[in-house]
This record gives sequence, structure tokens and C-alpha cells, in this order.
Amino acid sequence: MMNEDIEEKQKPKEETKSLAERIRAGRTGPTDRYKNTSKTSDSKMPTDVNTLQDKLRETQTELDETKTKLDKTVQEKNKLERKLENMEDDLKQLSDLREDNQRLKDENGALIRVISKLSRTPT
Repeated sequence: MMNEDIEEKQKPKEETKSLAERIRAGRTGPTDRYKNTSKTSDSKMPTDVNTLQDKLRETQTELDETKTKLDKTVQEKNKLERKLENMEDDLKQLSDLREDNQRLKDENGALIRVISKLSRTPT
């Protein structure tokens, strides 16, 4: 049991020592241990970065185009909503005009009857 405690106490010192060694070697981050230093991967690295940058540019262009389409669609939607409101107003006016027209026809018929009765009676 004592030996295990001593070993556990030594582990942090070893980890600290390895961290100190990494700092001296210029490797400070934990990701340095995953860095592949082979020449084949180094030659592919710029290509991968360039490929990713190209894809990023393409995606940005696509995003810009989509934003433009969205803006145009929103403008068209707003235009159609205004047109719909105008058409609803026109329908309301049309309904009002039809009611007025019917009322005037009824009044005209009543006036014609009154004139007709007045024309028939001798005075």
C-alpha cells in the first residue's frame, strides 16, 4: 500500500517533468503530441488548407447568393402583401358601390312609381 502511494506521488512529478521537457522542446500544447511530422503529411497540409479555404470561399459565395435570393424573396413577399391589401380595399369599395347601386335602383323605381301615379291623376 505504501509503495502504491509513493508511485502515485511520483506520477505528478513525472507529468510535470514531461511538461517542462515539452516546454523546453517548444511543444507547449497537448495537441503537439498529435502533430504528424512526416514529410508526406506536411506536403499534403497546405493542399488540405487550400482545399478547405476554397470550400470556405465557395460556401461563402453560396451563402451570399442565398442571402440575395432571400432578400429578393422578402421584397417580393412584401410587394405581394401590399398588392393583396390594395385588392382587399378594392373589393370592399366594390361591395360598397354595388350596395349603393342597388339602393339607387330601388330609389329610382320608387320615384318612377310616384311620378307615374302623379301623372295619372287629373287635377
